[in-house]
Amino acid sequence: MILAWAGAALEIAQWAAARPLWLDEEMIAINLRDRTLADLAGPLWLGQSAPFGWLALQRGITQLFGTSELVLRFVPLLFGLGTLATAVWIGRRWMGPLGAAVLVLLCVVGQWISFYALELKPYSADIFWSLLLPALATWAVEASDERRVRITVWWIVAAVGQWFANGALLVTPSCAVALLLCLWRQRGWRAATGAAVPGLVWAGSFGLHWATTLRHTIASSFLQEYWAFALPPASAGIGGTVFWLASQLSPFAIKPGGANLWFLFWIAVGAGVALLIRDRFPLGLAIGLIPVSAFALAACRLAPLYERLSLWVVPALYVAIATSIDGGLSLFRTKWSQRRWIIASLAATAAIAGTLVSVDLAARGVEDMRINRPRSSNHELNDRDTLRWLIERRQPNDVLMTTHLGLPAAWWYGGVSISEPDRGGRDPVGGRVLQVQHHWPGPECGADALRSTLSHSSRVLVYLGFRFDDVPKGFDDMLWNDLRELGSLVAERQIGERSRAAIVDLRLPPDYPVGTHRGLPEWPNAPPRPEGCLIVTPGERW
Repeated sequence: MILAWAGAALEIAQWAAARPLWLDEEMIAINLRDRTLADLAGPLWLGQSAPFGWLALQRGITQLFGTSELVLRFVPLLFGLGTLATAVWIGRRWMGPLGAAVLVLLCVVGQWISFYALELKPYSADIFWSLLLPALATWAVEASDERRVRITVWWIVAAVGQWFANGALLVTPSCAVALLLCLWRQRGWRAATGAAVPGLVWAGSFGLHWATTLRHTIASSFLQEYWAFALPPASAGIGGTVFWLASQLSPFAIKPGGANLWFLFWIAVGAGVALLIRDRFPLGLAIGLIPVSAFALAACRLAPLYERLSLWVVPALYVAIATSIDGGLSLFRTKWSQRRWIIASLAATAAIAGTLVSVDLAARGVEDMRINRPRSSNHELNDRDTLRWLIERRQPNDVLMTTHLGLPAAWWYGGVSISEPDRGGRDPVGGRVLQVQHHWPGPECGADALRSTLSHSSRVLVYLGFRFDDVPKGFDDMLWNDLRELGSLVAERQIGERSRAAIVDLRLPPDYPVGTHRGLPEWPNAPPRPEGCLIVTPGERW
């Protein structure tokens, strides 16, 4: 319990640090700010997707308390704390003290569970519900006098959970199978059939959820294309699909699993599930079917098997790993005293594997917290402070220019609404928001493309934030140099490792008159100038 309280304090401390939002969070935040509650039930802007209940809860809180980082991340924090509380419950009810402590520790410091617990996305909700539902299913099956009531409660909780987390939706089928199989095994098919009847509540909730938000996610060509790499090729066939799934074991253990020792990771998971099935069959079946269902859904091309999208699987894996230590040691003592050496050796192997993996998971998580989560930046960027620096210096007839993936930062921290017909073209004082892109040599590259676009502007406020996926090497200096052929650089700032801002006054003489030698790049170790040109267009939502 002390460990859980310490973990909760650690999560609250990280939340209170209020790191700046980054790209993914800004895109969700813009939807929450610029759309009505009814609009959030439709397709979201900027290629985003989230359960409607989660969106509604987030929007309600922001309407009441504002849009600071603390407010925006409060709901993710609550689900993160709920995960710790659920881990404590599971540990106390079905594990020994050692296993309970390990499970809570992994939920506190597991690298990706702890990271995404504080991100403005539904991932912490995925983690919470995917840990709660198999535990509740086990709780329902183990009842004697109140079994029917508990089973009905489980179906209702699962029906509610899918509105707040995709993890709840994805974990429910495997938990339902485990619940019904356990009842069939204990009391026969009539009991199992009776337990399935309350599932109509879940089915009705699913139908309503499908009509409001899920169908838009499934029908999104953008999301389908974006996540296609995280699914087996459609033409792979059975053999190719099995090979593809096997190839995912190592990357999955690393992320979202959070382990370096990927082979031992899966040995510990397998041993833990086997021990759970041996000693606590309902919980073991519910936990064991979750990773199986994740790989099955990926094989059917229904759910991507990739990093943060698969976080809903990780809590079950951590339960298994904790059990491999706790259950392995218990079985070892029993079989060693009975001189059953083979089983005792296997039990010792399970405990050793679980211990090594848990140490690895904890070490990676602590190191990530210590090094990769500074208060002043997020993904090596500080959109908040850099945009504020620019906006404070904004004057009438200025234009704000950024890259395609820098637009969400400009819209969010620049206070630019994208709900109007121009879809994000102007800031609050009337200045244009422009998108700069690189084009390889072609007809688009006119001699004065950049000059003609900026001919009616006084100054250009440039922000280079998240740009790793949509610009070539050397883009930054290419942009600086081309702008300084049109005017003079009057201010510049770098905040964080990769957030760069500058102001170029087009009314002043150029720093680099056309035809003159521009000297060396302004930034050290800059790559050579890419071929092609820069094209500037109005920034528009997608």
